[in-house]
Amino acid sequence: MGLGLSSFSATARKLLALLSHIDQDYYPESLGVMFIINTPFIFKTIWSFVSPMLEERTRKKIHVLGADYQGHLKQVIDEDCLLQCFGGSSKETAPTHKVWGV
Repeated sequence: MGLGLSSFSATARKLLALLSHIDQDYYPESLGVMFIINTPFIFKTIWSFVSPMLEERTRKKIHVLGADYQGHLKQVIDEDCLLQCFGGSSKETAPTHKVWGV
């Protein structure tokens, strides 16, 4: 089972709206920039519903990129600071800890 529009219920939209307002109201500048990479088509569709719930200043910080993300990342992040798994040359390893059980 994958993620589909049926997974994005009215309750989920309300929860996302609430969380985005809390984040924007109490932590407005804690996000510098966010890249959501290698996204499937369905994510971009869901993003088109979610993004209007965010303030414009927050939306401008979030970049949703498909499978061709590496060129964009290299324009913003020095290649020697970008992990190899993301197309860079950094020998550091990606974090392997689980977040919220995922």
